[in-house]
Amino acid sequence: MQSFSDQANPPPDLRRPPQQDQSPMAPLRVLVACEYSGIVRDAFLEKGHDAWSCDLLPIEHNSNRHIQCDVREILHDGWDFLIVAHPPCTRPCDSGVRWLHKAPAGKTLDQMWNELREGAELFSDLFRRPLHSRGINGGGQCAANPF
Repeated sequence: MQSFSDQANPPPDLRRPPQQDQSPMAPLRVLVACEYSGIVRDAFLEKGHDAWSCDLLPIEHNSNRHIQCDVREILHDGWDFLIVAHPPCTRPCDSGVRWLHKAPAGKTLDQMWNELREGAELFSDLFRRPLHSRGINGGGQCAANPF
């Protein structure tokens, strides 16, 4: 019989419940969003948690613990903890806002403003997701006042 860990890229509805662990903390179902390296996810796995990474990009290293999609598609899948390691912050951060008045070569002001709105919407969707615990890194000043 093929074990769950042998399956390549199982769909989210086939995820197994957290494994029993010797650590004093009960294992959590952890979603590490906006991550394609797997580094943060693997750190949670090493501690015995049921950890998954999710990004629009494919995983850098072969893993059956990566879901390639917009993280907002799976936010309601029963996660105990959400880590947003590196949401795109090119426009919402202070250094990106400078381009909202004079677009860089090859871009228009409309594109710059759309990128700002998209980045702020993603941050807001993740920030407002009701979870017991969450950590959001990235976005600089956007994190202090996302609206």
